[in-house]
Amino acid sequence: MKRFAFSLEKILSLREFAEKDARLALGRAVAEGARIRNEIADTAHRRYLAAQSLSGVIKVNDLSAIQNYLFRLDVRRDTLLLELAQAERVIAEKRTAFAEAMKNRRALTNLREKKFAAWRKEREREESLVLDEIGNRGIAS
Repeated sequence: MKRFAFSLEKILSLREFAEKDARLALGRAVAEGARIRNEIADTAHRRYLAAQSLSGVIKVNDLSAIQNYLFRLDVRRDTLLLELAQAERVIAEKRTAFAEAMKNRRALTNLREKKFAAWRKEREREESLVLDEIGNRGIAS
């Protein structure tokens, strides 16, 4: 009997590739979101340390420099929060794209498995017929 051949194997391979590509894109988006969160945490920590330096006796020039630094950190934090919101939207889009790619691949994989099961059942039926024929010939002899 001939080997199992799935007529949509190339399409299945393309869908597997698309799923892998979507998974990688989602991973990159999640990594970017994590990087932004880490930078927000670092900015908050630097602001805390700078604010702590305001306690005690400080020269006027130093006070002005620290206040400017705190203002820049606040602006940076606000910018990072906007970037994080955008990154979260990208993550949601990539997650949706990955789910769709996975669904498309899974549909073909399930079809392939059904076709393989039918092929195996047919092969077993044909083998059984051949064995029955051999057995019948043996009895008739």
